Amino acid sequence: MMLGKSAMAFAVLAVGAIGIGMAGDEKSAVESTPSFEPVMPLYALMIEQDRHFEQIRNLIRKDREDRFGRLKQAGMAMAELANVNGYHDEAIKHADFRQWTLDIKSDGMKIAELAREEKLDEIKQVAKRINNTCSACHDKYQ
Repeated sequence: MMLGKSAMAFAVLAVGAIGIGMAGDEKSAVESTPSFEPVMPLYALMIEQDRHFEQIRNLIRKDREDRFGRLKQAGMAMAELANVNGYHDEAIKHADFRQWTLDIKSDGMKIAELAREEKLDEIKQVAKRINNTCSACHDKYQ
């Protein structure tokens, strides 16, 4: 019976040691993951955002069979580009710039969601909001 308890104690200790070791491995994996850094200059990124926004405006104006699929994709692209904007120096240095990137990210995802539901009138309203956000930022920083 004593040998059984010793074996059980050893097994508990071994499992605990493995758990501690695994936790350490996860921590070191996270620490070794490089932080996100945009590769595109901010101005070039803004040009790409403008291209996607122009696509959204064109899809709002022009009925096509694949309109909502393209609106969904363009909305997600706007959201992702705004997400990247949040890592540029201007977003880090200026709270209003950072907030505008978050607003566009949220509105881009809203367009994608509304496109899934084929709600064109609501998409138009969100697109106006994106336009106003872009204008406010450009008025201050461009």
